[in-house]
Amino acid sequence: MRPRAVAALLVIAAAAASGCGGDDASGPVTTAGPATGAEYVNAVNAACRRFGTEKANLRALVPKDRDDVLDWLSRSSAMLDREIAAVRAIPAPEDAPRGVERGLKGLERASALFSQAHAGITSGREWKAEVARVLPRLRAVGTPAGKALGGAGLVECAT
Repeated sequence: MRPRAVAALLVIAAAAASGCGGDDASGPVTTAGPATGAEYVNAVNAACRRFGTEKANLRALVPKDRDDVLDWLSRSSAMLDREIAAVRAIPAPEDAPRGVERGLKGLERASALFSQAHAGITSGREWKAEVARVLPRLRAVGTPAGKALGGAGLVECAT
């Protein structure tokens, strides 16, 4: 597989695993808890917005070899894990939109797939084949996760 094809696969994988959009983040956002579903949506969108620059930087990377792909997979998984933790740190009120949990579980599965691909490559699997193997699975979990989050009004988390 040519470097451009691998880069295209990884960009698609990042989009399929879509996390949040916005500025950099260093950790979970904590709050006393939104009183209403609308306040919850605003708080979660703000938390997700903090990850935009990091996500854009990952999408812009063009991995050229095995080490680049391993670095990208590791960074992508870590970013998704921090993003999920930031959202989970915000207590959901009783009238929180439906679909949030389904979307977060999809992002957790995407992060696990990044980690599995990393483990597969480090255990000796050919990196291009491993990326090609994982991509359909990422699409299968990432697309519904993005739709669930977007449907819940979490537009910053669904892009």
